[in-house]
Amino acid sequence: MNDFDEELKQRLRALPELPFTPELADQIRREARRASSRRSSSRRRGSTWLVGASGVGVAAAMAWLVWAGIDADHRALPKPNQTLSASASRAVSPADVGLSTAPISVGFIGVTGSGAGPRDTVTATLTNVGTVPLGQEDVFGVLSFQSDADKDLLGATRWVTLVDAPAQPIQPGQTVTWTFRPVGAPADAQGNLTLSPRLVFFKKGLAPAAQADVVWRTPRLATGRIAVEPTSQWPNGEAFTVRVHVSNVGSTPVRLHDLLAILWFTEPGASEDWTDHRATRFMAQVDPDPASARLLGPGQETDVVFRLIGPPVDYALLSPHVQWILR
Repeated sequence: MNDFDEELKQRLRALPELPFTPELADQIRREARRASSRRSSSRRRGSTWLVGASGVGVAAAMAWLVWAGIDADHRALPKPNQTLSASASRAVSPADVGLSTAPISVGFIGVTGSGAGPRDTVTATLTNVGTVPLGQEDVFGVLSFQSDADKDLLGATRWVTLVDAPAQPIQPGQTVTWTFRPVGAPADAQGNLTLSPRLVFFKKGLAPAAQADVVWRTPRLATGRIAVEPTSQWPNGEAFTVRVHVSNVGSTPVRLHDLLAILWFTEPGASEDWTDHRATRFMAQVDPDPASARLLGPGQETDVVFRLIGPPVDYALLSPHVQWILR
């Protein structure tokens, strides 16, 4: 075991309340070591490591690890005639999020491996069916793992993340092969991915609901203070927690399993658009357990804690944002 292996092993041990098995921890170390050995080829800030490779239009990516926990203490909000502090009512989610699908056709998509190793990689063929080149500045992808590949992209997801397009723009009519390793996605004890992947690309920017191809519903939640705390760092990665205070300001309960979060970080004064490729962004389920019946009722508030592993950025100096989505 080299120094990088040992350092990452120690970092993982130091993280609080690790919600994964020793097998998954080993998988994280394998992928981080693999990325570390290649990071001189290509390295960028974002939700993935993108690695250049030889051949026609080939790229590899590893999604950053994200998992969440919920503070069990659901506190009641003050009555309407009482005043909420500014930090507890900073932003209420908009009515919906409209997205336009990008002209990228996903042909084959499946789980692959190399040699005798685990089947821990998603391979897809992407074809630009539009009329202009498409790259990271133009589109973003949503990768979802599902027990039923025929279900809705988010409705049946068991694990979801945001991914970038290949670093090299895809030319009109061009087909490229793209591989990526989603560390943290459901896998068996040997590290083999166990669910069906789905991948959809969307155009950068939001669209009015009436003109959108896909509309993601949002709950009536108010996002309060967002606290970011680094927990561990190494040369090409960082572990940190994001604690978000959230309040149900609507009239109906929100089932926590139905709640997804987009978390992203921007430079102070920069665009707050999470679809912008310059944002460091994550996507996560608030309560991954499909059997969970936990609710955030009208007038209740709680803290949701996301424990993230991302690129080595000084997150304390960036502006954090959260967008809540319903399945």
